[in-house]
Amino acid sequence: MVGSWNNASYCFLVLFLVTTIMTLAPNQNQDFNAHAELGSIDYGIIDSLEFETVDGDDQVISHISDDIFVIVYRSSDINGFLKTVDLSSDGTIISVLDILEYDAIAGFTPDIANVSDDVFVIAYRGADTDGFLKTVNIMKDGTIGSVIDTLEYDTELSRDPDIIKVSEDVFAIVYRGPGVDGFLKTVGITNDGTIGTVIDTLEFDTIAGLTPNIINVSDNIFAIVYQGPDTDGFLKTVNIMRDGTIGLVIDTLEFDTDFSLNPDIINVSGNVFAISYQGDDSDGVLKTFIIRDDGTISSVIDTLEFDAANGTDPDIINLSENVFAIVYKGPGVDGFFKIVDIASDGTIGLVGEAQGLDSILRAKPTFGRSHETGELVAEGGFTANGQVFDITDNWHTDFKLMTLNVGERNSFSAKTLSPYGLQSIEFMFGIPQVGSAHEAEAAIEVTLDLNLNVINISTVQKDNLIDPDSVLAKADMVRCRADDINKNCYYVTVSATFNEAPLSYVFALKAIDYTKRSHLTYLNEGLEVTGDSLNPPTTMLISANKKGTGPLIVTQIDKRNDMWINDSGIEFKRNSFGTFLRTTPVEVVRDDPMVKVMTRYNSYFETMKINEMYKAIEVFDSDLIQKEIPDFTPGAFEERTDNRNDPEFLKKLVYEEMRAADNLTQMWEELYPSATYKSGEVTNPSRLISYGL
Repeated sequence: MVGSWNNASYCFLVLFLVTTIMTLAPNQNQDFNAHAELGSIDYGIIDSLEFETVDGDDQVISHISDDIFVIVYRSSDINGFLKTVDLSSDGTIISVLDILEYDAIAGFTPDIANVSDDVFVIAYRGADTDGFLKTVNIMKDGTIGSVIDTLEYDTELSRDPDIIKVSEDVFAIVYRGPGVDGFLKTVGITNDGTIGTVIDTLEFDTIAGLTPNIINVSDNIFAIVYQGPDTDGFLKTVNIMRDGTIGLVIDTLEFDTDFSLNPDIINVSGNVFAISYQGDDSDGVLKTFIIRDDGTISSVIDTLEFDAANGTDPDIINLSENVFAIVYKGPGVDGFFKIVDIASDGTIGLVGEAQGLDSILRAKPTFGRSHETGELVAEGGFTANGQVFDITDNWHTDFKLMTLNVGERNSFSAKTLSPYGLQSIEFMFGIPQVGSAHEAEAAIEVTLDLNLNVINISTVQKDNLIDPDSVLAKADMVRCRADDINKNCYYVTVSATFNEAPLSYVFALKAIDYTKRSHLTYLNEGLEVTGDSLNPPTTMLISANKKGTGPLIVTQIDKRNDMWINDSGIEFKRNSFGTFLRTTPVEVVRDDPMVKVMTRYNSYFETMKINEMYKAIEVFDSDLIQKEIPDFTPGAFEERTDNRNDPEFLKKLVYEEMRAADNLTQMWEELYPSATYKSGEVTNPSRLISYGL
């Protein structure tokens, strides 16, 4: 009733009698003892498909290839049918791909096994309750071919057959045969689907052999578990050679002396095996024991009553290492899903049961405290560059500002307790404030598969804040707390190099499990990255707000304050609307007006003084003269030219005055020759002689 998802990772399909398929999220690599005190676990239905709208019974599902599965079942007309379905790796059921009615008369309690590549064999109870084998071709894309070959391996009676591969072309079938006895038969089936005759037969129980199940122990040793005489539970080992020859029964264990119906056997570890079955009073029972390589069987190691009310038709599946799931029909004929821990020595511990979604929050991922009790269940929930911090508040934790450097490799680790596996974890940087993770400047998302392999690393960022080529990630399982050996946490580490500093310091972690439940924790203040940017300067072409000026090329000089500068040194600030506002003051050059300054009270008097000072310096720069003539001083010049009491100097002064007056008279006469002058006003050049000049 349950099929594996792939080789080592499981996503399980449970087929109920009402023909609903549910995919139950796996708990891969999770220590389920972490929930022992809760008594239950939660689950989520990912998708469902009604693959048969009338009635479907005795369903068995098997993996074909990748996302393709086959369901073999008995229809409402008791005919035998095969249907292939497409199931994506995230649990989404795409569609039914193909259908084949492999037996138009009867197809009770079928079982299916792979022969080779695209060839499969079906064992079932057919017409007249006889035992039949049929081979069919099922392609990897889900296409079903016609029946290849048929063998009626028991012409009297065959109920509840179980088929297993012994060697490359030999198969063994256990079933309840004539007289309700237990029978084992071997047949040859070639790779092309051709079925030979029966090779050998062993009546392994001459009294009763109901609902048998067979498993390989080692090499040629096989174990058969069934309901035997007096409805008791029996386990027997036999030798089946590779050529199909069957030896005698090697050993027998009556594991339940009261009642055992529909037992299912599974290997736990090494030589330890477990059997789940419906016990006395219809309760669900699980027992462990040892089957050695020579076929000898130990006594029962441990027993667990996993359901005291009803445990009908149980199937047991391995989830991861020592964790197992039991799927069965429980009280009220409802479907139940229980998780158990079976240690490698056979010790059993009940962990939880699927009860619904009423307590969905308590099983959400956490980096620190339990969502139900508030207890710190994960110590050291966050590590940055070797510094370990506890997440003391699931919403946001006060986090001392930590400084990182641009251009240096930094590592960040998150420890996560996630009961339903960890699908992805996200490290978010540069968040403006608590509650605004959607505005993070950069985020590193790590996606895991069920085996803790990193299958994808995604760096999402607005700018080249983080060097995407520098990002590395790894995942492991560690103890959640040093003092609790029963709880394991996912431990994901990323390392990366910052090209430049984020604008904001708040940091956040986000975890998503396989049921799509998520948890987000903020760390405030968070991380400060310092250092010059390694990215080339950001430039933009903006329009100028001055008429007659073309577009401007501006370069960002301060990202935090959004400041820019152009080639002329003019600075701008970009506001929240994206508009560039000039912050450099505009220089105003005022032309000197044509103004005559008459008094010191004129508003331009000070300007005139400054201008006259510069003019004087241009005409007579004493500082420059002193540099060229070391002996020259302004004081010496003043002393040498102070001749106001010198008679010779005064005589020359008078002479120059008189000569200037005569020159003016002569100029006047030339301009106005007919003019008359008053007596005595005409200058006589002979006057100059009277002065002795």
